[in-house]
Amino acid sequence: MKDTLLDTLIRNSFCVMGFVICFFFYFGSHVVHYQF
Repeated sequence: MKDTLLDTLIRNSFCVMGFVICFFFYFGSHVVHYQF
């Protein structure tokens, strides 16, 4: 049971990390576009 819970936590953390990275790339590109 602990293994499945750990697997779900790892999958959720990877999904959150991917979402945050995409958000940072999207937000950063807009900031650079507005700054320059």
